[in-house]
Amino acid sequence: MAFPRSSPQFRDVALLLLRVAIAIIFLYHGLQKRGFWEGAPEGMSSTLVTIFKFLSIAEPLAGVSLLLGLLTQVGAIGILCVMISAMYMKISGGNDFSKWELDFILFFAALSIAIQGAGKYSLDAVIGERQ
Repeated sequence: MAFPRSSPQFRDVALLLLRVAIAIIFLYHGLQKRGFWEGAPEGMSSTLVTIFKFLSIAEPLAGVSLLLGLLTQVGAIGILCVMISAMYMKISGGNDFSKWELDFILFFAALSIAIQGAGKYSLDAVIGERQ
């Protein structure tokens, strides 16, 4: 059985699946950080606590953006910024690639969405049709 060289008819389905997968990851990780609003672990700097508080808002918002396909490219750019920061912190801490490989994958998945857009199965597409 030969596979077609490209399948443009599945592009929008692939974008939807990619958006949903990334959205689940960022919703989960962002909601885990809610505890920083109640108190910080002992020994954690106030700067790091502030960063985690910001991420507890930004990550779920980006996840909802991708899940709904609303302002998808903006949400994807937000994820790009988060992933660049995460990779920078891990690399500068001397971690090898195995410690930031998921960050690397998420960065390029978000980059793909930022470039391609949400696809036709999104609120962005619905809103764009009305204009």
